[in-house]
Amino acid sequence: TPDPAMTHHRSETMQRLESYLRHWPLNAFTPAKMILAFQATTLGALRAITDAGFVSFASLDSGYFGKALYFTPDYDYSVNVYGMSLLRSWDNAPNSDTQPVIIAAFVCFRHAFPCTDMSYEGQPSRGGYDTHVAVVHHVPPRAMEYQPVDPTTTADPTYLEIAAFQTAQVLPVAYHLLP
Repeated sequence: TPDPAMTHHRSETMQRLESYLRHWPLNAFTPAKMILAFQATTLGALRAITDAGFVSFASLDSGYFGKALYFTPDYDYSVNVYGMSLLRSWDNAPNSDTQPVIIAAFVCFRHAFPCTDMSYEGQPSRGGYDTHVAVVHHVPPRAMEYQPVDPTTTADPTYLEIAAFQTAQVLPVAYHLLP
């Protein structure tokens, strides 16, 4: 039988996703869903994306919630966690390939699976799902360590991560250079 705590955690994760989806009225009329989400990267990577499209994250990293492209609808999370990490390694030359950038993109999916633990690290998408989602929170002391959490059981700020498994699910629409 399913673990009641795990079932509750998955339900809460999906409710968090639904709260973002309600911002886009078109989501009520189609089985495919769309969400505006953000990704921190570098200007060099952005140039490559505009030339050839996104590459599968699988070729770069195993990924906590699967080998996928990672986005978040939480702009502040994208900037303050991943953007700040990129700023620390930037050479401060304007328009250099290492300058941090936040990409805004529409991420489309039909079936999202709620990840509630780290068991999907490095894995392909779960059968029947094109996207994994997780509500995460900071795990001190590491600056970049964020792990899944039941959003109803923590007082820490929580954020939504979206792992899209196909590059065709992502349409970049804008970018913002970080200082």
